[in-house]
Amino acid sequence: MKNMRAFVVNLSLWRPGAALMRQLRFPAKMLLISAAFLLPLTWLFVAYTVSSKDNLKFVSNERLGVRYAKEVYGVLDAANAWGTQARRAAFGDEASDLATQRGRFEQAFQHLEKTDAELGAALGTKKSLDAVRQAIQAAQEAQASPDNVYPAQTALSRSLIALLDTVTDGSG
Repeated sequence: MKNMRAFVVNLSLWRPGAALMRQLRFPAKMLLISAAFLLPLTWLFVAYTVSSKDNLKFVSNERLGVRYAKEVYGVLDAANAWGTQARRAAFGDEASDLATQRGRFEQAFQHLEKTDAELGAALGTKKSLDAVRQAIQAAQEAQASPDNVYPAQTALSRSLIALLDTVTDGSG
């Protein structure tokens, strides 16, 4: 064991450092040693700060996605209620509450559009929201025929789910 220790200490690898330390005075030696310890600590601090900043940005994007998704879920719920009442009305059920449910859907969609105006650019929802608008128009046009109501309402729900997928992908 002593031979191994002596071998490592006497390696030629250490000679330039030992020669430098012999030439320096005590304050310069302390400065050199301190710099040798501070350099990796500074690198660790910078790496930690950058990592923390990236994590905070990621969490911020997640929060935006949660806010947007909350609105999409409200619209999806209102769309399902509207679709149910539209099918009932198309089959001749006079007790259906179609106007109320459609109004509830339109109000929920207006809230979604306000949220999209605020958060949509950050989450990349423009294309998906345009598809939802087209599906809404198709669902409004299909109200008279029972054969057209179900596919149009299903397409609306699917476009809202696609919008939710876009929001989820955009928020991380």
